[in-house]
Amino acid sequence: MKYIAFAKDSQFDIALKKADETQTTSEASTENTVQDVTPSTNDFNGGLANNASDLATLVLTEEEAADLANGASVKVWVAVEDISDNVSSSDKASVEAAIQNLSASYTVGKYLDLDLFKAVNDTQTQITRTNGKVSITLTLPEDLQGDNRTYKVVRIHEEAATVLDIQILT
Repeated sequence: MKYIAFAKDSQFDIALKKADETQTTSEASTENTVQDVTPSTNDFNGGLANNASDLATLVLTEEEAADLANGASVKVWVAVEDISDNVSSSDKASVEAAIQNLSASYTVGKYLDLDLFKAVNDTQTQITRTNGKVSITLTLPEDLQGDNRTYKVVRIHEEAATVLDIQILT
């Protein structure tokens, strides 16, 4: 059996973990470092997998990177929400169209909304464009786990559907 997770917005690499694994959030304590402040209360234990240096390169503008070098406080986090019960009909149609083009038959497992944010000196903004792929991890719910299953993510960004391969962490 094959499953699709649905990710809406931003640019992500997705890694799924078994349900019994826990997410830890790392907060840097040194100056001139991007801090991952992803809340531990995210649905599916969603979290960032990139290190602080990579996050700075991936999500900061040149001006923000200069601010960071000059001592600015920079925090980055991902918000993950299960929207399976209230996903829009247009997003459902986009996901269904995307999985029809796959060589194997897939079943939608969950619809998730993934949003990336940053705060530079307490000025918070949502990140809709990155300078590369930001890696996140999600805990795969037990009801979606099984032997010989493969998983894909359909990302909807600016109304375009893209099928992403994912990595299973063991």
